[in-house]
Amino acid sequence: MNVITTSKQASKGFFLANVGTSVGAIKNAVNRTQVEHAFALLGLNAHVLTTFPEIVGGSEETHLVSVYNRATDHDLFLRYINEVSRSLGQDCIAIWHPVLNEGFLVGPRASAFGGIFNAEYFQIEAGVTLASLPEAFVAGPTASATANDERGTDDNGEPLCSV
Repeated sequence: MNVITTSKQASKGFFLANVGTSVGAIKNAVNRTQVEHAFALLGLNAHVLTTFPEIVGGSEETHLVSVYNRATDHDLFLRYINEVSRSLGQDCIAIWHPVLNEGFLVGPRASAFGGIFNAEYFQIEAGVTLASLPEAFVAGPTASATANDERGTDDNGEPLCSV
């Protein structure tokens, strides 16, 4: 397993993932059902939120996936993401933990992509990357936000996500 990470603390809670749709030279080889199924086989709750079109001269068509990890074992979570990457034929999957503002690449060829998580390539909307957001949006957690992320609830105790 080849893992490039900016932190070892991002292990439990909600994550966003960028998963490409291409496998080698074959475009649109990975659909949203396959992505959700690959995560589910490993016990991870995941939902494809949207799919971004290919950017001319840039990235391939990409699925934005919300992932909820219940495990507290960081290494186990990384092994799961590595297995998802392998099962979908991906070089790697980019993962971002929004509460901790930590990102990492996981997959059999993660080091081939510069060796670090790069926010300039992590898509969060069509044509919008993580790096293009105002710093205040991705500045990191408050104590409340960190506690809420681990509970999966907002400040009123309401679920952040229904599964």
